[in-house]
Amino acid sequence: MRPVKLVHWNPRETRTGGSLGRLTATGPRKDNFGDLLGPYVVEKVVRTTRGLTSYPVPRRLPPGRSPRTGHLLTIGSVMHFARTGDTVWGTGVNGKIAPDVYRFTSLDVRAVRGLHTQKFLTERGIDVPDVYGDPALLLPHLDPRVTAWAADKRHTLAVIPNLNEVDDWKDHPAFVDPRGPLDHVIERLARSERVVSSSLHGLVISEALDIPVALVRSRAEPSFKYDDYFSGTGRTDVHTFDDLDTALAARTVPAEMSWDPAPLLEAFPWDLWPARTARTAQATA
Repeated sequence: MRPVKLVHWNPRETRTGGSLGRLTATGPRKDNFGDLLGPYVVEKVVRTTRGLTSYPVPRRLPPGRSPRTGHLLTIGSVMHFARTGDTVWGTGVNGKIAPDVYRFTSLDVRAVRGLHTQKFLTERGIDVPDVYGDPALLLPHLDPRVTAWAADKRHTLAVIPNLNEVDDWKDHPAFVDPRGPLDHVIERLARSERVVSSSLHGLVISEALDIPVALVRSRAEPSFKYDDYFSGTGRTDVHTFDDLDTALAARTVPAEMSWDPAPLLEAFPWDLWPARTARTAQATA
C-alpha cells in the first residue's frame, strides 16, 4: 500500500505578485500552526492510540469512479482540496472558497468539523455520518505533555491572531505568533491562564484544555468556520468580540460544550493503515 498522504495547507511565500508568483513560489512556507495540526494529530493517533473497538468500512464510490486512494484530509478548512475517493476525518469547508472549486463527486467521510460542513456535503449528494468535531480537540487525550503544560501555568495571558492579522496584534506583550514552532505555540497556549484569539485553533486548543478564551471576530475570515466548529460541539450563538481591546477587557470562563471525544476517535480511518489496524485488532481480541 502507498503511504497515506495527509492533505493540508502550507504553501510557500511568493516573491512576486500575480498568478505566476503563486505558481513559482520559492519562499519559506507559511507554517501557520492551525494548518500543521492535521499531520501532527494524525501522528499522535497512529503512534499512541490503543483499544479502538471498531474500524469503519470505506464507503463505496459510484460505478466507474476511480478513487484517489491513500489521501486523508483532517484538520482545517481544506475541503476544497478534496478529490473523488479521498477520506475525510474532521475537515471543514472554507467559507471563502467559491462552490465551483469543489470538484469531488464522492468522498469517504468519517467525520466533519460541524453541521454546516455536513449540510454543504449532503446537498452535494455526499453521505456524511453524524460524527463531529475538530480533531485538535483530541490533543489532551493523545499527548500527556499537553495536559502537563496546562497544569503548570506560567502566563497570565496569551493573545494569538489569525494568520492574516499578525501585524495588527504583534505589538501586544502577550502576543503568540501562530507561525512559531508548533510545539511551542501549543505549550504557550496551554500554560496560559487566559487566551484571546482570532485564530480558530487558538480557540480550539484553549477550549480543549478548559482555558477561558475570548474569540475576536476575524476581519480577514468569514464566520463560517467558527460557526461550523461551534455547531460541531453542540453550540450556537456563542458570544464573540469585535476587537482585541474589548476582548481583553471582558471576563471569560471555560466553555461549556456538549461534545464527547469518543465518536471522533472511533471514526479515525484506521483502514488506511491496514497493518496497524490488524495489529490493534489482534491486541483487543
